[in-house]
Amino acid sequence: MIFNKIVLFTCLRELNRVLKQPVFSLPNYTKTLSFKCGEKIAFGISHPSNSDRTLIRMWYANTYFGIWHDDFDSGKFLAALDYRVCDDHIKIDYMNLYDQEYVRYQTHYRETEHLNTQRAAELNHAMLDYIANQARAMKKPKVIVDVHQNLRIFDNYYKPYGFFATERRCSDNPYWVEAELVVEPQKSPDTI
Repeated sequence: MIFNKIVLFTCLRELNRVLKQPVFSLPNYTKTLSFKCGEKIAFGISHPSNSDRTLIRMWYANTYFGIWHDDFDSGKFLAALDYRVCDDHIKIDYMNLYDQEYVRYQTHYRETEHLNTQRAAELNHAMLDYIANQARAMKKPKVIVDVHQNLRIFDNYYKPYGFFATERRCSDNPYWVEAELVVEPQKSPDTI
């Protein structure tokens, strides 16, 4: 994957803080981080040509050359978020964290330990804040994601943020339903 932009963060807390900013846009984010020895968190964003999708990947990098990465097979994967902007909503096509849920299904060698429950919840919340803020900025009233009808993943990742399950079935899989989040419009300074 070729990234349009990569930003390095010194810790997960800083990445979460930046993702939660109301007007955060990675190409406009200009904070410079010193490149000292030690592990960093790389945040890459890509807009593939001939596609309306935005692909975001986060991974650990401990050298300058560690910013190139082999997507999910690298052993340094931290999180991923793919979404697209539709006419009246933003659709999350894919979202994943390297937490206990991910470890349950992946058996290949890992170089890093998975996120604990608290850190995974914080990063999940920050990624959903990012999507909600993108929806507000683009004046989209809702965010939609497909979830399995057993709702286990929904209950862990989306329901605590305010998503609700709908009765609408996904077009490509009858065992999945759509969940949505109604995005409140951004309040102008005059109404505060």
